[in-house]
Amino acid sequence: MSSVGPLDSIIVGHDNMRASGGSAAVVRVFVADAHDLTRAGLCGLLAAQPGFVVVGEASDGAEAINLIARLRPDVVVLDASLPGLDSIEATRQLRRTAPATAVVLMSSDCDADRLMSALRAGALGYVLKAVAGPELLAVIQRAAAGEHAIEATLATRLLERMANDQTSHPRGPEPLTGRELEILDLISAGRSNQEIASVLIVAVGTVKVHVEHILAKLGVSGRTEAAVRGVELGILHRRSDHEPERDRP
Repeated sequence: MSSVGPLDSIIVGHDNMRASGGSAAVVRVFVADAHDLTRAGLCGLLAAQPGFVVVGEASDGAEAINLIARLRPDVVVLDASLPGLDSIEATRQLRRTAPATAVVLMSSDCDADRLMSALRAGALGYVLKAVAGPELLAVIQRAAAGEHAIEATLATRLLERMANDQTSHPRGPEPLTGRELEILDLISAGRSNQEIASVLIVAVGTVKVHVEHILAKLGVSGRTEAAVRGVELGILHRRSDHEPERDRP
């Protein structure tokens, strides 16, 4: 299994787009794009849709990082060619400084390498700048829900890249971060997302995102499989039946 998650959960096409008015929750969006006209167009599109509100905008990477850390939007639509900071590094920084904010990268080309790098850095969505409005809204909605979402045009490139990686460049699973290892250990102890959030003093939504990344990186589909895989890889201590768990909060 690929490190970016099940394909049926990340591909967004015209057949499975959700209407923007289908949810009562309002998605708070931040738009970061170097081009004034493009940024204004995106903000106008979102402002005209029920269920979306633009909480801020920026024209360069450093400004975007600072504002997002303060505004805490649900989703940031990030120009892949944003000046001031590489978009992949910006995504990594945002996962650290604003983990509850989902990142959707917007690119002018179908660069499969950049797409894979973005997903590995923690981006949940990826679209082309020529994307149709309804499809962009669907990607943003899915990212806000903590789901991976890739524009249909890019899905084919991702499939091709994944196939080439599996046949020509086999490799082990992507390493887990320190926080992901902490959460995997708590998963192995049978803790729920709510309990993990209480232990680590973070939002439940943040834990959910980390769990999804753990499952994707380990190439498994469930929490039990993740714990077993962690033991197999030597990154998780095997618990005996008589070993006490940590005190529950």
